[in-house]
Amino acid sequence: MHKQLKIAVLTAPSPFYAAGILAYDLKNLLQKAGHDCIIMTNTYFENNEKDIIVLPSKFGNFIKRIDEAVKRRINKEGSTDDNYYMFGLKQRAYKPMHNRIISRLPFKPDYFIYLFPQYFLNAKDLYLLNKKTGVPILWFMMDMAPMTGGCHYAWDCEGYTKSCGCCPGIYSKNPKDKTHININFKKKYIEKTDITPIAASKWQYEQLKKSNIFKNKKKYKVFEPINEAHYKPANKSTVRKELNLPLEKKILFFGATSVNDKRKGYSLLLKALSLLDKKLNREEKQGIHLAIAGVADNDFDFDLPFTYTHMGYFAHEELPKAYQAADIFVCPSIQDSGPLMVNHSIMCGTPVVAFEMGVATDIVRSGSTGYRAKLNDTKDLCNGIESILKLDGDAYLQMSKACIEAGKKYISNESILNQLNEVFHGV
Repeated sequence: MHKQLKIAVLTAPSPFYAAGILAYDLKNLLQKAGHDCIIMTNTYFENNEKDIIVLPSKFGNFIKRIDEAVKRRINKEGSTDDNYYMFGLKQRAYKPMHNRIISRLPFKPDYFIYLFPQYFLNAKDLYLLNKKTGVPILWFMMDMAPMTGGCHYAWDCEGYTKSCGCCPGIYSKNPKDKTHININFKKKYIEKTDITPIAASKWQYEQLKKSNIFKNKKKYKVFEPINEAHYKPANKSTVRKELNLPLEKKILFFGATSVNDKRKGYSLLLKALSLLDKKLNREEKQGIHLAIAGVADNDFDFDLPFTYTHMGYFAHEELPKAYQAADIFVCPSIQDSGPLMVNHSIMCGTPVVAFEMGVATDIVRSGSTGYRAKLNDTKDLCNGIESILKLDGDAYLQMSKACIEAGKKYISNESILNQLNEVFHGV
């Protein structure tokens, strides 16, 4: 029996919307394990749950949003490359929040768990929070932002392994630019803070090992938790009727918050599907249907060689149906700490075809739980899709069962609690 712990989860966004729901799922997981856990969020919303503490008032949140908009304008150093997600370049401009957190704590935690940091706590605030409370901080990496001088995804840039500068995300040739100043500011405080970084995948853990900011810190890997009550197998025909999807066709599912986000790889998916179209006979082509979830511009051209349904943006409670209805989840992400959608699909028993990226390197096994293609290799991605489409009924059923078993082994609540316990006892 593990010791009961008191844990405060700190997160910028609402725990009831989009990616912020991760905080809610984590809280529930820890509470079911017998721990006393609360969420403290920096986004205002009407809240009746005692274990969720909303830090800003309604008026304070209005002021905060204006402040963030001003900071985004101030922080902008000329033009930026959107592919790098250059948010919060001037971290020193963040309003201190540690005293407000301390004053609202209902108990002294054994640990703080820090999730989404956008315009919430900078490195100095984390240091002061740790210094004044004596409570260790566990920083779950949602992307690369904690270890860089400003970007959330570094692509091929290795600046975060040194001291940043000459940043491609801000088209800079200056070795002492804002990213250099920012990474040194972070490192100054992180080095003297009792803080432990936690990666969500092998891919991210390898980045963490090269990080200049965290080079002297102990590091862990823990998969992101999901709600097992939602993400589970279901009858495909029943779910397809609910979603108005064809009952007799093979359904390929692709999803992203924004369909035309470069790092989500839609353009590479198109190339792979074009190759697939040329390899199949007429009957095989007519037996395929694409289901696409996510926001797309009104004039966005899907340009697909197969019939498709654009289902738009799914509410969190409806998203499991997309995986349950699909025969294959195709994940062409080329720069991604997760995505969590891979975890979702595996837990629903739906095989995944993905590039060697993010969490796919951990749980997608070719011939077992799907197919893992060489990064950026659209021919290999095509081969992976084709190989699963052509499985007979029994072979597909075995692959689906392998997904469910992999889910239990790696990303079930029980498994993630075991991973977290290793962190709690190792810090």
